[in-house]
Amino acid sequence: MPEGTLRWGKKLLHVEGLENGCHALTFADGTRVETGLLVGADGAWSRVRPMLSDLEPSYVGTVYVETYLYDVEKQHAGLAKLIGGGAMYALTPGKGIVAHREAGDIIHTYVEMSRSPEWVASIDFSDRESAAARIKAEFRGGRLSLRL
Repeated sequence: MPEGTLRWGKKLLHVEGLENGCHALTFADGTRVETGLLVGADGAWSRVRPMLSDLEPSYVGTVYVETYLYDVEKQHAGLAKLIGGGAMYALTPGKGIVAHREAGDIIHTYVEMSRSPEWVASIDFSDRESAAARIKAEFRGGRLSLRL
């Protein structure tokens, strides 16, 4: 693809269909581009989806909490050894932990739990310590343990 075809690291705010079959895209940084080919890969609350369907995502009962661990060979050596060069899956009914290696000595982790929307809404994720304690409590006394 020619340079500039893909736009990485931009937040899409609005998509407008044009009469010529193209699309105009407006990004959060104020830039606007027109394109003849639009690929929607912008997540659950896609700005592109309404161009194709009036359906909206709905919560199906599973929440994913993402964490990133950096400098894992020094700071989290045990976890780095457990995951090795690939991924680790520890799943039980209703909850689990999935972790995988990323470039730059990073481990990307997903904590998965089947919980109600009210349970999720009751957690203040802006308070990191409180949120971590709440998530960790879900794994006490079981076969999975979690150290955040």
